[in-house]
Amino acid sequence: MSVRAATLRSGEDPLGNVLKWTLLVVAIVTFATLGWSTVATSCSRPALCSWHGTSS
Repeated sequence: MSVRAATLRSGEDPLGNVLKWTLLVVAIVTFATLGWSTVATSCSRPALCSWHGTSS
């Protein structure tokens, strides 16, 4: 029995593992960028909405 056959029979999927970790890294980077851009935008420009707590 070859190593590849033994790996496939044991239920491990090397391509699936690579894709899983790639998806995790992409998700973390995406949400970090979203959070950073939200903070950067809210600090540089005040909100224009009336419900934001500013009294006029």
